[in-house]
Amino acid sequence: MLTLPKSTLETQSPIYLRRPEFLLLGNVGIRLATGDYSSPPRPKHRQLLALLLLQANSPVPTDTLIERLWDGTPPSSAFGNLKTYICQLRRYISPGDPANAPISTISNGYRITVGSDDLDMARFKRLAREGRHALDHNDHITAWDRFDSALREWRGRALQDTQTVRALRDEADYLEEQRISVVAELVDLLIARRAYADAIERLRLVMDTEKPRERLWAQLMLALYLDGRQIEALDTYQQLRRLLIDGAGVEPTHSVQRLHRRILSADSTLVLV
Repeated sequence: MLTLPKSTLETQSPIYLRRPEFLLLGNVGIRLATGDYSSPPRPKHRQLLALLLLQANSPVPTDTLIERLWDGTPPSSAFGNLKTYICQLRRYISPGDPANAPISTISNGYRITVGSDDLDMARFKRLAREGRHALDHNDHITAWDRFDSALREWRGRALQDTQTVRALRDEADYLEEQRISVVAELVDLLIARRAYADAIERLRLVMDTEKPRERLWAQLMLALYLDGRQIEALDTYQQLRRLLIDGAGVEPTHSVQRLHRRILSADSTLVLV
């Protein structure tokens, strides 16, 4: 980790930055050419950088940035503050030559220009698309490789240190759903390859008891059962059932209940469902 000196935003800039790699899938920040990680020290700078990067290579109107940065209740100084934050971000990203920073002023707004390989979110989405394309063509080895590579882009919850802003919380939730979808697709491949322990480990990393996703819980039940852990598989079903009843007053779906009955009866024909 890069140790940031105690000073202003400008003196906290990454001195050796050449071609920055921008990061959203975890804490918002920049990876330097040296491999070190750096993050703008102030919340508003991180939030502004995130808002620009979420629409990388597209113009973002000034009014939109102000609305989102201050959750619809901007101060009277918001326009001037935004201009100051933009200038400071430019100096942070390109301290030796702020005019060369990839943030440009356009008519009524700003745009950050980022190469497709220089933003972790863009790489994740590209790899996920390639994995699904391979899956559609029954190329399971390539699909596994692409899904695995896509998930390696994540360092934690997306936009993790910017979510006091409602718009960024919503974006983080959307990105998390995309991540979960890739996890589920990869787990199907792992179970098909009988890599049950790997499937179980990956599922447990993303299980959410506050928002139980039945597909993931069903995958975990199946992987545990096929790994010879019938009791744990049955316990997993009961835990899911309690969460659904306590949280929403509903039972698991019929397909999950059917899977539970087959595990309970030690169905030897049970395979990927």
